[in-house]
Amino acid sequence: MSFKDIYGHEKQIAVLQASMAKGRIAQAYLFYGMKGVGKRTTAAAFAKALNCGRASEILDACDTCPSCLKADHGNHPNIVNVEAKGPFIQRQAILELQDHMKFRPAEGGRRVIIMADADRMNAVAANTLLKTLEEPSPAHVLILITARPHFLPLTILSRCQQVRFNPLPASTVARFLSERRSIEEDAARLLAASAGGSIAAAMETNRESFLNFRQTAMNTIAAMNRTDPLETLAFVAELGQDRKEITDRLAILMNCYRDALIYKETGEVGALINGDRLDVIEDVAERLSGVEIIDCIRSVEGAAKAIEGNANKALTLELMLYKLLKK
Repeated sequence: MSFKDIYGHEKQIAVLQASMAKGRIAQAYLFYGMKGVGKRTTAAAFAKALNCGRASEILDACDTCPSCLKADHGNHPNIVNVEAKGPFIQRQAILELQDHMKFRPAEGGRRVIIMADADRMNAVAANTLLKTLEEPSPAHVLILITARPHFLPLTILSRCQQVRFNPLPASTVARFLSERRSIEEDAARLLAASAGGSIAAAMETNRESFLNFRQTAMNTIAAMNRTDPLETLAFVAELGQDRKEITDRLAILMNCYRDALIYKETGEVGALINGDRLDVIEDVAERLSGVEIIDCIRSVEGAAKAIEGNANKALTLELMLYKLLKK
C-alpha cells in the first residue's frame, strides 16, 4: 500500500509529501480521527515511503524496490508496530520502543514506529513515552494513531505534529467497495451511505442483512397508516436486539426519510440514497409536509440517541413508531 492506493485524504497526504519534499520530517506525528477512516493505512504508506529508495523523486513508495517489497511483506526492520497487549499499552512496550531507538536504522532511511490505539497507554507508559519525545532522534519517526486524542496527555499532544483524518465522503467509500471488494455499484452506494464515512464500518456490515432490512424498512414506511397499527409496531422486532445493530438500522430508516425530504424540496433523484425505491420516496414526499418529514427524522434520531444512552430498547422503539404513525 502506497499513497497512490489510498482512497481519500488527499490533503493529509499532501501535507506528508510536502514534509518529504522539504526534508522536514517531524519526529512525532499524531494521526487522529474516527475509527476506520484510513489513519493506520496512511501511517503504513508513510513509513514505506520514508524508506523507499526512490521516495525523493516521486514522494511516494515505488512498490518495486527491495525496501518496498519488505514493507509489503511485513518484515521491514525499519517499520515497527506497537500495539496493546490486553486492555492497555504497558510501560514495557515503551521501553522496548526506546531500545529500538538507541540504534540507527539497519538499512538507512528512517525507523518508523507506529503505535495504534495510542490512547490505550496507561499513565506510566505515557510518562515513559514523554521522555522519548523530549529527546527526539532524527533517524526515528513516531506515529501515534487514535480515535480519542482527548485521552492522551496534553504534554504528549503538544510534542506531536497533528494530522486530522475526517470521515470519508460516501462516494469515496462506495468507490472503494466497488473497486476493491467487487461489490455491485448500487449495493456499494447503499452500504457507503450508512457507514458514516468509515471504510472499515462499511466492510464490517453484513451486506445481505443490511439490504434485506432496508427493503423491510422501505416497505414498512410505504404501508404506514394504511395497515393495522399493530402490524407497524411489529417492526420493532426487525430492528434487532443489540444496541449497535439497532442504531445502525435506525440510520437506514433515517436515510429513507432524508431522501423523502430531499425529493420533496428539490425533486432531484440523483441525490437520493435509496433512488431504486423511488415509489416509496415519492409516496412519503406527497403524503407528508416538509415539517412532518423533519419531525420523523427527529423522532428516529432521538430514538438512536436514547438507545446509545442505554434507554429501554423496546419502549424507546415503540414510542418512535407511535410518533411516526401519527404523521
